[in-house]
Amino acid sequence: MNGRIAICITGLSTIFNNLTSIIHKYNDEELSNSVFFDLIQNCKSNTDIVFRNMKEASEVVNKLKQFTKDQITELPRSFKVKPLIDEIIDIIKFDWVSKDLKLNFNIDCNQDIEINSYPGAFSQVFSNLILNSVRHGMTKRYSGNISISIEVIDISKVSKMRIIYEDDGVGIDPKISDKIFTPFFTTNNKIGYGLGLSIVKDIITKQLKGTIENISKESDGVRFIILF
Repeated sequence: MNGRIAICITGLSTIFNNLTSIIHKYNDEELSNSVFFDLIQNCKSNTDIVFRNMKEASEVVNKLKQFTKDQITELPRSFKVKPLIDEIIDIIKFDWVSKDLKLNFNIDCNQDIEINSYPGAFSQVFSNLILNSVRHGMTKRYSGNISISIEVIDISKVSKMRIIYEDDGVGIDPKISDKIFTPFFTTNNKIGYGLGLSIVKDIITKQLKGTIENISKESDGVRFIILF
């Protein structure tokens, strides 16, 4: 969001400078056809850039409004899973882009999977998982990978959604694996309060009436299996 606004400001500043230059050169009788054409073309290019980024910024604001609305109302509604995950990534991506971290996502989810649930809670689960990977599993790195696999399965003739979340970060030390869902437990007090995974488990078990299992290994990334 900040990046898009900065681009708009830069573009508008360039347009203003070009128009000012046209006026000065015209008044000084130094404005040739070629210079005029070049300055106008530059203005047009920057105008296109500004409008494109303003549109993208507007789309992000609308997504944030829906995201916030879902968080506040906590009412269940029907939604498609894959588009919502794409929106979550788009909303929070500045967190790793600002750190010069190139994050690659592999989302294995049928575009048509639709559920009647709590989109706000669903969003919180994924945003916390992703940010936990970025802030704790991929520090001092230039690239990373996150895989999310989602499918609907039948368990005892009841349809359940199974989510497998994985990253290729530093993994989880077996010595602390039983503490990661404990409120305020953190491996780095400088970048968190130890609430991310605690909130994830709380939402999954209490609001979504599901389960989350940690089968991560140290130095081999994280792997969580969510079922609800």
